[in-house]
Amino acid sequence: MPTYNESKKLENVLYHITRKIHLKNHIYKPLILMYQKLKLRELERIVSNSKKLKNPKVTKDKTIIFHSVDARHMPKTYIEGAISKSLQIRGYKTKMIICDKALSMCTTFHRIDHPPNEWSCNNCSNFSHKFYDTVGLDYSTYKDYYDNLDYVEDIVNELHLHEFSEYIYKGIRVGEHARISAIRYSKGKKSSVVEYYRILKKELINAIIAVEVAERVIEKEKPDVLVTSHGCYSSWGSFADCFKKHNIRVCVWTEKDYEMTLDKNKAKEHFKEYIKRRGTENLTDDELYELILNITKRQKGEVGELELYKHNKPIDIPYNDFDRVYGMFVNVPWDSSLADSNRAFDGIFDWIDKTIEYFNKHPNKLLIIKTHPSELTSLSEETVSQYIKYRYILPRNIIVLPPDTSISTYDLIDKIDVGIVYNGTVGIELALSNVPNIVVGKAYYSDIGFTHDVKSLSEYKKLLDNNSLSVKNKKLVQLFAYYLFNCMYVPQTFIYMKNFLNLGWNILNLYYFEKGFNRELDTICNYIINDGGFIYERRKNGN
Repeated sequence: MPTYNESKKLENVLYHITRKIHLKNHIYKPLILMYQKLKLRELERIVSNSKKLKNPKVTKDKTIIFHSVDARHMPKTYIEGAISKSLQIRGYKTKMIICDKALSMCTTFHRIDHPPNEWSCNNCSNFSHKFYDTVGLDYSTYKDYYDNLDYVEDIVNELHLHEFSEYIYKGIRVGEHARISAIRYSKGKKSSVVEYYRILKKELINAIIAVEVAERVIEKEKPDVLVTSHGCYSSWGSFADCFKKHNIRVCVWTEKDYEMTLDKNKAKEHFKEYIKRRGTENLTDDELYELILNITKRQKGEVGELELYKHNKPIDIPYNDFDRVYGMFVNVPWDSSLADSNRAFDGIFDWIDKTIEYFNKHPNKLLIIKTHPSELTSLSEETVSQYIKYRYILPRNIIVLPPDTSISTYDLIDKIDVGIVYNGTVGIELALSNVPNIVVGKAYYSDIGFTHDVKSLSEYKKLLDNNSLSVKNKKLVQLFAYYLFNCMYVPQTFIYMKNFLNLGWNILNLYYFEKGFNRELDTICNYIINDGGFIYERRKNGN
């Protein structure tokens, strides 16, 4: 099975090749349609082997809404479908909510080099209807909850351009969600101011529509829980925030490397529950060995993103010429985790500016800025590396490592005295490697007790001035890392993905979704139903 990153790169390469040689309509689209038909037939066979579970009776008093929005033939659709079906078979009422062409564009699918088009929207609508009908999942579309929302465009037309990103509608920060969506649409690429505001306006309209639909869903369905794949962006974020405003629980799931977790932003609370359950903060020898094995795999590139370091751009770094060496690990600007993560700075570019300003005044300290390799694989034109290149003439003590450097994060960790991160997982890996690290944003591991968390520029400078900074609570970081790598993510055993087209449910019949048949789905469903900590106990063989 290809890694998650390899599959995404394959999809991008195929798309760009077919587009460049003008074969997209003749190859790409027919290929997708062919696979969709095959997978729908496969689902029909699964259901035919367990017909009585297609439409099970509702026996429990909780209603769970899945805000799927975009339900194309892709892993997310099969993942949410499997979870919803499992809850339905357990007796709960579930409902999938899909856009069905009500929104002008899809934030996570459309982008500047792949703009909205009628074919993709029609195909998404057709497939989602057939998928849910085939497996017996109840669903509604945005348009089922309103007759006319033309007034939404009138609201936006009355705003000045500079008001778009700050606009609040019914207590929801729709402008902020629209802004993040517009940035993602650009995917870091350079676009005109006119184009940016055109997209921002569309996304703001979408965000307000999402709020209106969410209000009506809440009123009509009386939901107890919302399950969604994003807590930001125009449709997902605005919809979720509306549920939160009404004190309805929201579960946000994320995935990486064919594993998934829920409510990662609540990792601190989950971790406390994990410690409570295990009864000790000490790792056993076996657990410590598992942790070391996992870290070793990450360093070798067997998991994580080290595989992205394929190019070879050697850079001679004069580590020994300076009193202290600092490594700054930067997110990509369109990283969805940056939403609501600002603490000491107004975003990563403000952080970069203030950091460069500090090191300009401290020539005895070396700053190495490590840009993210995704800046290269996402084919971006305007990125962190280019932001710095076009704005600064850097002194000798500030070095920027380009995204195609052969120097990996782990190579750098061995050479630096202090690490600086915004909110990335590298902050945990720094602490594990006995490198003190400064966290300037809201990370999912902030305030647990093993990082130096800052909430103001003055605190940041004070920590940079401290030449005797050390790792806080080494025992705690080991325990949290063990929880993160071994108990926080659930393998997606219930789906298969051989490539971005050949994917589906990894079952023979729907009985597989019943309680007790799959530990992974049991863990996910139990958390959605009962709350508490999200903890997955792996067996000793790692499964």
